[in-house]
Amino acid sequence: MSIQLVVEVTEVASIENALGNIADRCEIFPMGAGNFGVSIPTNVVGAIGEQEVTMRMTRLRHFNLWAGSWNEASSK
Repeated sequence: MSIQLVVEVTEVASIENALGNIADRCEIFPMGAGNFGVSIPTNVVGAIGEQEVTMRMTRLRHFNLWAGSWNEASSK
């Protein structure tokens, strides 16, 4: 299953840094008001695992559209 997120950041580079080597295989698009949409395709999630994707995104405050909840950024 793909992962769909709304990420609260001021610059797309923060998202690219968090995603690391999978950033170029994800769709990142501006949504306005300091938010970016991020779509992580099923094949990417399958290749690295959902837990790894979740771990990479913990540094950023984001809304998981499937779960319907905000996840606060960790202090790490």
